[in-house]
Amino acid sequence: SLIAIADTHGDPYPLQVADFKNGDEAVNVINDICIGGGGYHDRAVFTQESYELAAYYLLNHCTTPVKPILIIAGEEGFYKKVSPDEVKQYIGDDLPKPLDSVEVMHKLSKKFDTYVLRPEPNYSAEMYRKIHAQWVDVFGEEKVLRMSDPGRLVDTVIAICGYATEHWNQSLDLLRRRQTSEQVESVVDSLHPLLKQKVKTKGTKPRK
Repeated sequence: SLIAIADTHGDPYPLQVADFKNGDEAVNVINDICIGGGGYHDRAVFTQESYELAAYYLLNHCTTPVKPILIIAGEEGFYKKVSPDEVKQYIGDDLPKPLDSVEVMHKLSKKFDTYVLRPEPNYSAEMYRKIHAQWVDVFGEEKVLRMSDPGRLVDTVIAICGYATEHWNQSLDLLRRRQTSEQVESVVDSLHPLLKQKVKTKGTKPRK
């Protein structure tokens, strides 16, 4: 299932959700995603998008027979509260009061094996640190992965799926067939918080 997340504060398409698809159907979903823009950003304070709205949706409107993998890719933080007005407008549910976003995401982590991919954006190192800490406080340091090369997003998703399903060597072999050794190393480097404790890669040692 592919979900496009933007900002309810000004973006015309803050939440786009597709059902689970395979093959060409998944490609069609990608082509149907609307590219918005215009969300609220105060880079002097904190940059946010409405990840908490998507978390609420997945927690309450996604049914699967197993605990699936959830990968959140984004460089910004989330809002502290799930807004009843926004839930009503974009999802249709009635909430009696705002929900704490951290509590919603903690519940989400029990329903999904959740990972967060964070590309390095153009704002300051201090801003990146603050946003990174917000995600780490929810999911833990080993599940919040810093990407030095955003162009390796698909490859990093492949690697995470291999790690999470205990098929790490197979996923690494697939990446080596797809990409150069430097690109594969970039992916492995992004996964070091996971690999340094649990997995020894084939031909690549985890960072000490």
